[in-house]
Amino acid sequence: MLQVLRVSAPCFAFVDTIGSIGVCRVVRFTTFHNTPIEVYNKKVNDGVWKRDPYQETAVKAINRLYTELESYTQPPITQDSMPAEKGSILSWISPLKKMFSRKKSPTLTSSLPVPGMPKGIYLYGDVGCGKTALMDLFYHNLPPNVTRSQRIHFHAFMMQVHRTSHDLQDRYGFEIDFIDHIASGIAKETTVLCFDELQVTDVADALLLRRLFEALMKYGVVIFITSNRAPSDLYKNGIQRESFIPCIKLLEHRLQVICLDSPNDYRRLKSKTEDTYLYPANSPEVKKALENWFLCYADEKDPAHQDEVEVFGRKIIVPKASGNVAWFTFEQLCGEPKSAADYLSLASRYHVFIVSDIPKLSIESKDLIHRFITFIDALYDTHGKLILSSEVPVQEIYPTAPSEVLSSTADPAAKGKIESHYHGAFGGIEEVFTFTRCLSRLSEMKKQSWIHSP
Repeated sequence: MLQVLRVSAPCFAFVDTIGSIGVCRVVRFTTFHNTPIEVYNKKVNDGVWKRDPYQETAVKAINRLYTELESYTQPPITQDSMPAEKGSILSWISPLKKMFSRKKSPTLTSSLPVPGMPKGIYLYGDVGCGKTALMDLFYHNLPPNVTRSQRIHFHAFMMQVHRTSHDLQDRYGFEIDFIDHIASGIAKETTVLCFDELQVTDVADALLLRRLFEALMKYGVVIFITSNRAPSDLYKNGIQRESFIPCIKLLEHRLQVICLDSPNDYRRLKSKTEDTYLYPANSPEVKKALENWFLCYADEKDPAHQDEVEVFGRKIIVPKASGNVAWFTFEQLCGEPKSAADYLSLASRYHVFIVSDIPKLSIESKDLIHRFITFIDALYDTHGKLILSSEVPVQEIYPTAPSEVLSSTADPAAKGKIESHYHGAFGGIEEVFTFTRCLSRLSEMKKQSWIHSP
């Protein structure tokens, strides 16, 4: 069965539920193929981008990858035949054969790089420094011989990996190495795979990622990653982190790690804003403004009503909706457990969200702020519009760490002291880092260029 998941307009990911996470294809109509560094220089000369020495360093690395890809041919992918499905007589015989077999299965950890395979890129840095823009510069200007590529937000990718692995396990039990099967399915359709906003906050993702990255590289998939954290800072203070260390070593060894510590936050250097983030939430003027925003985006042929969105057989209640606009209170949106899959499904269904009555959260409100950040990530990735009301200015709804410790070049002693403080307070500094990134995204989503975009 083929499903369509919107991951980033105008791209779509096609998902085969029996193991192949498909390809986010972009049709390129250009005849002339400029290198990334040529495109970057043109954007600077045209005044579209500001010249930035930090970004120029990254562009040189991106251009290196482009050049190596020009002569790269991904090896053909062979995939083992599928085992018998659960319930068939063959599914009973296979475990007995394994029991009496002394043959040891090869492990992915011993796999060597594909000959001639280019070294991928891991691009990280502070919020708003242009990581995603540079990855898109690379992705939209691939060499003409690279015809199979995918660019996807990490949340969306992991959601589909988990779903596909569950489908495989339901059908075949443990008779299949589903990670290897998924990776080979991706590799059949993908030579270059771009992950935007890699972050690891879940133990299930942490334990799965090492084998997944190893398998993708074994099949010759060239990987480009953006993240706010250096590889060594991923999943910091997480449960069973020692099991994730090999994944960190793999990323550091097989990808070129680049720190993009530009002092500029390009999301905050945009044009003037409109009043889409309103406070105090209990003000009659603010409540009236929210009603006006709802009417502005509502469909007059679709009166306001309660709606439902189905996600993996579960129904999410949308309290108030009309056309492409949905209205939640903060409690309705984040008060109960919701996954990245839930928020991505909502963001794919509606284009405009009104979120009202956001309170000032205490530092212990880890689950609430995590859900809010996940929602903003989903909305940002689908280029949705956001109107909100809060008890205090949005930048004050949750504590943040001092800016001097958020930089990847911060003094380790000072950074360690801050992390120790937050770790003692609520189990880690991860939400402080991610909320800071979230504020930068919220700043961009407030701009007229975002609000008035299609």
